[in-house]
Amino acid sequence: MNLKENLKKIRKDNNLSQEDLAEKLGVSRQSVSKWESGQAYPEMDKVIQICNLFNLNIDDLLNQNIKEVENNNKSKVNINKYIDDFLDFITKTIKMFSSMKFKDKLICLFEQCVVVGMIALIFLCVGAVLLGIVDNILCLLPESISYALCNILSSIYLFISVILTIIILIHVFKTRYLNYYIIVDADEENNELVDETRVVENKNVNYKFIEEKKEKIIIRDPKHSEYKFLNGILKCLLFVVKVLDAFIGLFFCFTFVVFIIAFVLSFLIVKSGLLFFGILLIVISCIIINYIILNISYNFIINKKVKKVLIGMLILLSLVLFGTGSGLSLVSIKDFKLLETPNSNNIVTSERIIEMSDDLIIEVEDNNIKIIESDNSDLRFVIKNIKGCKTKFYEGDMDIIYYYNVCDFSPELFKGFVDSINNKEILDYSYNEVELYTNAKNIETLKTNKRKFYNYDEEY
Repeated sequence: MNLKENLKKIRKDNNLSQEDLAEKLGVSRQSVSKWESGQAYPEMDKVIQICNLFNLNIDDLLNQNIKEVENNNKSKVNINKYIDDFLDFITKTIKMFSSMKFKDKLICLFEQCVVVGMIALIFLCVGAVLLGIVDNILCLLPESISYALCNILSSIYLFISVILTIIILIHVFKTRYLNYYIIVDADEENNELVDETRVVENKNVNYKFIEEKKEKIIIRDPKHSEYKFLNGILKCLLFVVKVLDAFIGLFFCFTFVVFIIAFVLSFLIVKSGLLFFGILLIVISCIIINYIILNISYNFIINKKVKKVLIGMLILLSLVLFGTGSGLSLVSIKDFKLLETPNSNNIVTSERIIEMSDDLIIEVEDNNIKIIESDNSDLRFVIKNIKGCKTKFYEGDMDIIYYYNVCDFSPELFKGFVDSINNKEILDYSYNEVELYTNAKNIETLKTNKRKFYNYDEEY
C-alpha cells in the first residue's frame, strides 16, 4: 500500500502540518504521524473523509502512486486541451471564411500560396545542398548501402519538410488572419440596441417575430496588417538570400585556402625568373579578391556596413597586381620552348603482356602504335610516357582492347612539372609511344580482324 507516501505528499502539497491535518480529520497529531510512518492505518470513515477533503478516490489513495495519478490526469488534460484547440481553430477558420467577402478570400488564399512557395523554395535549396554533402559522404560506402541510406534520408527530410511547412503555414495564417480578424455584432458596430421582440401591425393582425442579430467580420487596422505581411515576405526573402550568401562564402573560403597554398607553392618555380614574379602577383591579387568577397559576404550576413573606401582601394590594388602579373607572365613565355619529344630524363618506360586470341582487335584512336615483328607468341607492349603519366588498357565488347593515355595527379607528375618550368620548358603531357612486339602470324591475324570488323560496320 502507498497510503503513508500519499498522505505525506497530499499534506505537503496543500501546505498542511501534521497538526493541521489532524485538526481537519478530528484526530490527534500522533495518529497522523503513525499513519505516515506506517505504524498504523486510518479507519475506513477517516479514509473516506480524506478522499472527500482532497477530491480523491479510495483506490488511488490506498493502492496508487499519487504522483503518477496526477501526471496521468495532467496528460489527459493536455490531450483534451490540444483537441479542443484544434477543433476551435477549425471552427474559427470556417466561421471567418464564411463571413469574409469574396475578394478577401482570394487575397487570403493567394497569401497562403506565396508562403507555401517561399517555404518550399527554402527547403529545396537546403535539400539540394544537404543532398550533395550526403552523396559525398555516402560514396565511401558500397553502392547498395549508399543507395538505401540516401533514399531513407531523403524520405525523412521530405517528411520533416512537410510537417514544418504545415506548422509554419498554420502559424502564419493564425497570426496574419485568425488572430487579426474579429467578429462583431453589426448593430453594436452602429451603436444601436436590438430588441429581441418587435410587434408589426398589418391591418388588424399582430405579428410577433424574433430578429436575429447580424454578425460582421472586420479587420483591425488593415493598412498596418498589409504592410506587416509585406515586411514579413521581405524578411523571408532576405533570410533566403543570406543563406545562399553563406554557402557562397563557404565556397570562397575554400578558394581562399587554395590560393594561399598556391602562393606558397609558387616559390618552387623561383628559377623561372619573370614567370615566377608574374604568377606570384596574380596569386596575390586572387587572394585579395577572395578577401573582398568574403568581407562583403560576412558584413551582409551580420547586417554590418562595408568600408567602401577600403574595399575600393583593395579592388584597385588587386587589378593592378593582376594586370602586372599577367604582363610579366606573357613576357616570360617567349623564353620557353615546347618539347614535342620529351628528353629522356622526362620519360618513363613500362611493359604490358596480353594473351593473343583469334578474334582479338587492338583499337587506337590516333594510330600511334608501332608493330614490330618478333618471336613473341603473345602481345608484348612497350610504352613510353611522360613521368607521372601512364597508358591504361581495358577490354571492350567483342574481344576489342582499347588503351589511352592518362595523367593522374601525383608527386612525381608535380615534380616533373616544376622541374620543366624551372628549366623553361613546356612538356606535351599527351605524349606516349606504344610499340607492339609479336610474331608475323599474330600481326596478320590482328590486321585481318580489324579489316573484317570495319567492313562489317560499313555493310550495316
